[in-house]
Amino acid sequence: MDSTHSDGTDFLAALIPGAWEHRFISANGSRFHIAQSGPHQGGHGLVVLLHGFGQFWWAWRHQLEALGRAGYLAVALDLRGYAASDKPPAGYALPELAADAAAVIGSLGFTRAVVVGQGLGGMVAWTMTATEPGILTGVAVVDAPHPAPATPRARIIASPFAAAHVGLLKSPVLAEHAIERADLMGHLLRTWSGRGWPSNRELETYRALMRVPLAAAKALEQFRWAMGLLAGAKRRRFAAVFERRPTVPVLHIQGAADKLLRANAVPAADLGGPWYECYQVPGAGHFVPEEAPDACSSMLLGWLARAAR
Repeated sequence: MDSTHSDGTDFLAALIPGAWEHRFISANGSRFHIAQSGPHQGGHGLVVLLHGFGQFWWAWRHQLEALGRAGYLAVALDLRGYAASDKPPAGYALPELAADAAAVIGSLGFTRAVVVGQGLGGMVAWTMTATEPGILTGVAVVDAPHPAPATPRARIIASPFAAAHVGLLKSPVLAEHAIERADLMGHLLRTWSGRGWPSNRELETYRALMRVPLAAAKALEQFRWAMGLLAGAKRRRFAAVFERRPTVPVLHIQGAADKLLRANAVPAADLGGPWYECYQVPGAGHFVPEEAPDACSSMLLGWLARAAR
């Protein structure tokens, strides 16, 4: 299959070199791209990292290195529809993305894992506590609301500043054009973050990978479903799966200067189960793993050491 497109980016641009290796994994009927670091055997176990809206595995590059050095097999996944993973015509609801992550864990030869997600990936991780509980040893969510109350909660936690962005992203044709032909992705990265991030290199990397053919359309479909902007019986039934709280440790990290979410409205102690911890990162916006990589990695490693082994 040709990996290039006259108006898009070659998906192989996602295979950025570094202190990790790239692999393609067949799972849940699709092919997924992962970047991994750390020992394959004899380590502390598997940690799967799920990126947020408009990004790809590279969002976790700092934590890939830190977790690998600490003895974990760290795997950062391109979600369905993104970067170098497959872009099938369907399968973009949160329960289906959760099933993808669970299937990747199985394809890697593990029966259980810790799942860490940021933004949209965090909503997938929250979903797995209800739909895939048997495969989890712990869940960490970063800059991610609990998805159970869907639209009402999205209205509560979204900042007034974000309302115009959400309105634009509701329109698939207009938003897709703005991502592929203009600089919507760069604008969102700059305005949802705190000061000093992203760099020009980071902006250009994310702009380019969102111009992989079909990536923008599939990312917007995921976003609209996750935020409760798509009606339907499947979405209405979704909240019912969260009737039981998580039975594994949950770590919740939130940027105190998040321009997308109201930081004081995000904590979900009533939904996070009996082993729920929540911390804010001063000065960081919506992209804590990249805006405050050392703090994020330290929080993850400390929590893993005491709660998730």
